[in-house]
Amino acid sequence: MKKIVQIGLDVTPSAGGSAIALSRIREALGGDTISFTGPDRQEEIHEGDGLLHLQTGRGLLGRLFHKPSVDELNRAENLLDGAGLIIVHTLYRYHTHWVAKQASQRNIPYWVVVHGGLDPFVLSYRRFRKMRWLQHFGQSYLRGASRVLFATHREHNKALPFLDGVNAETVHWPIKPFDLVSREKARQAWREKLNIGEGERLLLYLGRLQEVKRPLETLEAFRLANAPNLHIAFVGPPESYSPEDLIHIARIMGVPRVHAPGPVYRWKKDGLISASDALVSLSAKENFNLAAAEAMSAGKPVILSPGNDLQGELECVNCGWLLSTDSSSEAANAISELATISNDELSVKGDAARNWVNHHLGFEQFRDRLEELIPN
Repeated sequence: MKKIVQIGLDVTPSAGGSAIALSRIREALGGDTISFTGPDRQEEIHEGDGLLHLQTGRGLLGRLFHKPSVDELNRAENLLDGAGLIIVHTLYRYHTHWVAKQASQRNIPYWVVVHGGLDPFVLSYRRFRKMRWLQHFGQSYLRGASRVLFATHREHNKALPFLDGVNAETVHWPIKPFDLVSREKARQAWREKLNIGEGERLLLYLGRLQEVKRPLETLEAFRLANAPNLHIAFVGPPESYSPEDLIHIARIMGVPRVHAPGPVYRWKKDGLISASDALVSLSAKENFNLAAAEAMSAGKPVILSPGNDLQGELECVNCGWLLSTDSSSEAANAISELATISNDELSVKGDAARNWVNHHLGFEQFRDRLEELIPN
């Protein structure tokens, strides 16, 4: 196996799917990781995480373009010695330029993992800057990659206008089988903590509290559903909103049974997934949604907006509610149905979700697929 070096942005727990995907590749292929990490994420760095964190500058180029100092970059160059492949995550920042230069000078092939960067929604904001980057550098950078990876076929298809001459592949991120038995104690602890009674259900929002993931629209759909036996928990690190903001807004709206415990990671997150009865994502843009796939692995049905590209893989799977629009009323109808269907019907959807994940998102399949793609 060739030496692999991965390059990412802000590879810390709150980074979400891109950091998790990077760790899955690292687990499958081994190698080293360099993270271009901003000053505001330095407190999240854990000693012994095995990553080389380059602190990006506090000036304009550091804040807008994630550019480290020359001294910081010098720390990273030794890691590329002897590398047979560089895998670089996300677009539009300085690390892509650094990788292109290093790959050219050292004659090392590189892969690009897009993470939704070519989605029409992503290109709808700061569009001038992104299109200028694509025209002057990005498209030649993509054509120069030996592989450009997408997590779903729908993400891949959305990016087609930018893929002329690009060697693109779709590779689903893997999900490890969820051990429900060992999480039962954590399940009970979470339900007690959130004061969810016997016969009541819990709907889980799991992701950053940012506008693109539409937590306020989710809260509005929950309000419209008017399901007295249903609770909702907004779980994730603050960005556009804090947990306190959501609780305050819920009170103003007169919506009861709303919880916002903040960010939850690792085994605590697994316990919370176990404690839930379904997961909801009304996000405007999710090129995969690892949280939804993890919930499905635990046998939980999902309510997914059309912005979830994972929908395209699930069209024939009775795993929940795949919404056709972003309307609050359609989401509310799905939430109402979740609250009222029988336990048997809920189990049928949950079993279909788990079976699909187990069949399509196995770790061994993922590792074998990556190894097939590595150039000789």
